[in-house]
Amino acid sequence: MKTIKIILILVCVFCCIASLKAQTAEKYTLVTNPEEAKQIFDQIRQASNTIDADFVQEKKVDILENVITSKGKFLFKQKNSLRLEYTSPSYYLVVMAAGKMLIKDGDKKTKIDGKGSKMFSQIQNVMAGVLGGQMTDNKDFKYELYKGETNYKVRLFPQTGAIKDLLKEVEFITNKTTLKALSMTMLERSGDVTVMKFKNVKMNTPIDDKVFATH
Repeated sequence: MKTIKIILILVCVFCCIASLKAQTAEKYTLVTNPEEAKQIFDQIRQASNTIDADFVQEKKVDILENVITSKGKFLFKQKNSLRLEYTSPSYYLVVMAAGKMLIKDGDKKTKIDGKGSKMFSQIQNVMAGVLGGQMTDNKDFKYELYKGETNYKVRLFPQTGAIKDLLKEVEFITNKTTLKALSMTMLERSGDVTVMKFKNVKMNTPIDDKVFATH
């Protein structure tokens, strides 16, 4: 279950950091024209051929009062190569590339071949939709796109499989000028809430394929 949650974080994230207090004050209008929505997602795709960022993840578990904070490194490269490396408070690594997955949990290493896997295929479809700018054609999510004076807001509602069972909604806010996301929030059906904030963000810079090795 931990791995599924981390993968879903991977596919639902763009990168940057901002003040949530400032974002909630902005007024948004629903984008009802499908062609306009497609153009916006195309712009996001072109701005995110690669993503390199540090992150801070804050998770509020429904039955606990304290917020659980983790830190690490996030890397993404078109097409469908991702690396999420938690460095604090403990080490945990997930790498996805070329239909395969590598998981490192401390000293334990697990390799998964996703060929023929419905779950893996679904995950890749979501990756193509959210990070690849193909959200309007993605059957795994319903989406609502809003635009404000300075930002875009996207609300995603999972429709199929394990993603629907786990997540109620994913919301992220993207700056209209830089096309970098300002925040991402995942609402789980259990009542848990996960927020990822990013810093030191680099977009469309070279990333060596070696960091996505799954062997």
